[in-house]
Amino acid sequence: TMLADAIYSDLRQKMAIVEETKILYGAGSASNEPDGVTTTASAFTLTSLSTNSPTNEDCINAALVQLETLNHMGNFVAMNPVDYGNMKIEKDDNGRPIIAADRPGIGGLPVIKTNAITAGYLLVGDMDKMKLRNASDLKIVMGYNLTGDFGKSIVSIRATREIIFYVPSQNQNAFVYDTFENIKSAIEEVAA
Repeated sequence: TMLADAIYSDLRQKMAIVEETKILYGAGSASNEPDGVTTTASAFTLTSLSTNSPTNEDCINAALVQLETLNHMGNFVAMNPVDYGNMKIEKDDNGRPIIAADRPGIGGLPVIKTNAITAGYLLVGDMDKMKLRNASDLKIVMGYNLTGDFGKSIVSIRATREIIFYVPSQNQNAFVYDTFENIKSAIEEVAA
């Protein structure tokens, strides 16, 4: 029926949001969650780069260089849509866009715009180094709570799916998760 289809569609969408949050920020096995990418990723630590007045694009490039120095190749950037939007409208001193509006991605990489990444943060990494598998298909169960909801004609609906997600320990430095401000501070050229 149309109602059942609408409920299933809504549950699938909500499940995708929950999974994305767990993959990014999972607290680890003690909470029956995977260790999220951001909890195992490295902070920006490279000290050999510097530039005047660094931009957010400079921060992304610096994070990519850090990955390359550790023999990893970044193949995605994840950021909040507001940060991405601000980068797209940023202008140089002559009023020209720093990033062409029709240019896809940043630095040749696809950008994953997601509200799951807090504004002001970026995640750059090698997606091939994370492992994600479905352990079960999405299961949707509906029923009545016979002690209370049944008499009120309220149906309870539960959606579950088991996933296996991890970043092998030897690849945890294949991801950089930090704030734009921290990276800007690290790469800001000090005036002599």
